[in-house]
Amino acid sequence: MFAKAQAELNRELVQSLLATSPVNVAPLSSSSLATVKHGNFARCTARFNGACRDSENLEAFIDAMMYQCKCISDEHALRGLPMLIEGEAAVWYRGIKSSVTSWEDVLNKLREYVPEFIVSKKGKRMLVLDNQRFYATPKFVPEFIVSNKGKRMLVLNKQRFYATPSKYSKVRWRCSHYGCRATVMTVDDEVVNYNDKHNHK
Repeated sequence: MFAKAQAELNRELVQSLLATSPVNVAPLSSSSLATVKHGNFARCTARFNGACRDSENLEAFIDAMMYQCKCISDEHALRGLPMLIEGEAAVWYRGIKSSVTSWEDVLNKLREYVPEFIVSKKGKRMLVLDNQRFYATPKFVPEFIVSNKGKRMLVLNKQRFYATPSKYSKVRWRCSHYGCRATVMTVDDEVVNYNDKHNHK
């Protein structure tokens, strides 16, 4: 008797469950899936070393990086970027890393790091930096050496110059002789200004 009553109760329960309308669960759209980003830079082959500061090379690096790493969140991109930059660019990035707040900020600072090159109306190649234009001065070809203390020096017309501290590609060099007013201005190691006011032999 108990078994029959239990079977009847189970049958009614099953029927009530079948009669209940199933809950419709909408599948995630592709746009919703796109917003969930869990990728990283492990498979990215793009690299930038800053040795040749050319805007075309930089844009090619950015394009390759963005194409290969579409599914990376800004947070993961900021953490993984040091994997992709090497050499001089890595040294530069360590200096500005603490001031970077977003991925867009990184791209802007990279473009500031690499000056823009344009061609003047006369066909001469010019550097554009901080909204200023500089002509390269081919008659002044500097030589770069390393001092005994490990500092980089510029040699021009047999005179030696020390660089003043700078995080950018425009560098001012002062004559190594104490009190000398001679200076050299370089952009990407090209002389754009030479103040030949040596007060010594």
